[in-house]
Amino acid sequence: MPLGGLIGRGATSEVYEWSADTVVKVFVPQFEELAMIEFERSRAIHAAGAPCPAVHGMVEVAGRVGVVFHRLAGPSLFFERGAATTLAHLHVELHDLPPPELPQLADTLSARGIDGIDLGRSVFHGDLHPANVLLDRGRWHVIDWSNGHLAPPAADVACSVLSIGYRGMRGPNASVDWHRRRVRAAERYLDTYRMLRPEALADLPMWLSIIGRLLLASEPDTAFADEMTTRWIDP
Repeated sequence: MPLGGLIGRGATSEVYEWSADTVVKVFVPQFEELAMIEFERSRAIHAAGAPCPAVHGMVEVAGRVGVVFHRLAGPSLFFERGAATTLAHLHVELHDLPPPELPQLADTLSARGIDGIDLGRSVFHGDLHPANVLLDRGRWHVIDWSNGHLAPPAADVACSVLSIGYRGMRGPNASVDWHRRRVRAAERYLDTYRMLRPEALADLPMWLSIIGRLLLASEPDTAFADEMTTRWIDP
C-alpha cells in the first residue's frame, strides 16, 4: 500500500496518511528498532485505558518499518490557550491509570549506570509536552510512546518541565523571547500539577537533576544550559 501525504516529521520517524482513518509512523533506518518498541508499548498503554491512539499493526513500506495508528483529527494542544494547565490535568489522568505491562524506568536507568532508583507504578511518557497531544472526538490524546515505562510520577513531571522549557532549544540564535515563554509555560504546568497532586512531587528535585543531566548529555549544545542547571538541576 503506497504512502499518503506527509503529516509530520521528527528526529526518528515520519508520519504519513495511510487510510481515511489511519496514519503510519515510518521510522528512519537508524532508528528502526524503535518501531517494535513503540508498537508494543503503545498497545499496552492503550489497553490500560490511556487516552492515546489505537494501534492497528506493523507494516513494511519501501523497505522501512512502520506502525499503523488510528488517525487523530487534531488540532494539537500546542495551539490552545491554557495548554500548560490542560497538560497538567491530562498528566494526572495518565498517572492515575492502573499500571500496564511496561518496563521499569529504574531498570533502564540502571543499565545506563544510574542506580538506586525506586520502582514506580505510574505510566511514564518521557516527553509529554503540548505538541505531543492531539484532540480527537472531544478528548485530548497523547502520542509518541516509544519511551513508555513505569516510574514514579515525579520522573515524568521532571521530563515535562524540562521538555517544555528547554528541549530542542539549541545554538547561539535560540530566541530568548521564545525561551522565556516556554519557561513560563513549564512553570504553569508544574504549578497546576503540584496543586492537583502535591504528594507525588516530594522527590521532584532528584528527578530534575537526573533528567536534566541526561538531557544535557544527549543535547550538549542546549541553549540556556547554565540557566537550566542553576534553576532545575543543581539549585
